[in-house]
Amino acid sequence: MIYISGGSKAQRDLAESLYIFCSQELLIKKSIDVDLKIQDLTHAQAWTDHEGDGKFYLEIEKNLNKKQFIVAFCHEMIHVTQHLQKKPVSEHEAYQLECGLVNKFIGQ
Repeated sequence: MIYISGGSKAQRDLAESLYIFCSQELLIKKSIDVDLKIQDLTHAQAWTDHEGDGKFYLEIEKNLNKKQFIVAFCHEMIHVTQHLQKKPVSEHEAYQLECGLVNKFIGQ
């Protein structure tokens, strides 16, 4: 389940669609809770924190354009899967995988 606060209605709707898409594409079978805040960020475009037991916190910069928002969301969901698979969080892997996800989402 995703819980979204902040941002515009269009951003919240996009985030909901992206959550469903990424969950399917990244084969997330475990029930998770994602608390997404779309707001002003000072040091990053987005970030992810994992509390444990399937609870994740994501924040995304609210001033990103639509494509940047899609890229940031996909990137952070890759980090979610890394946590779920108990793998080290890898920026390299996230950057490698995000393009395929983004292109598939945009092309659907």
